[in-house]
Amino acid sequence: PQMFANQSQHNEQIIQLLQLLGIPYIIAPFEAGLVAFLEKEGLVDGTATEDSDAILFGCQKVYRLLFSHSSNPIEYSQRKITNDLGLKPDDLITMSLFLGSDYTPGVKGI
Repeated sequence: PQMFANQSQHNEQIIQLLQLLGIPYIIAPFEAGLVAFLEKEGLVDGTATEDSDAILFGCQKVYRLLFSHSSNPIEYSQRKITNDLGLKPDDLITMSLFLGSDYTPGVKGI
C-alpha cells in the first residue's frame, strides 16, 4: 500500500539525516527491550520512538513525535511519571495489561 511506501521513504530520510549529522542509530524490530538495556548501560541518553511500551521495558526517558510534522516532541520521564502521578513501573505494566498494548488486547470495557 501507498502508506507503507511513504513510511519507508520517511524512514530512509531520517536515517540519511542521522548519518549526515554523525548521530549513531540502531534499526531493531521489537526495540523496547534493547533500548531499555542500552539506556541502563549508559550507552544512550534516551529513546526516540513512537512505541509507548519502551517506558514499560525500563526506559527512563522516551521522546515521542520527534519527527512528526504536525506536533511538538513530547518527553516522557519515568522520574516525572513516578513523582507527578505516583505511578511506579509495576503500576504502568499493570495498567497496560488492563488497557491493552502490543502484547495484550486488554480487558473489554476498561
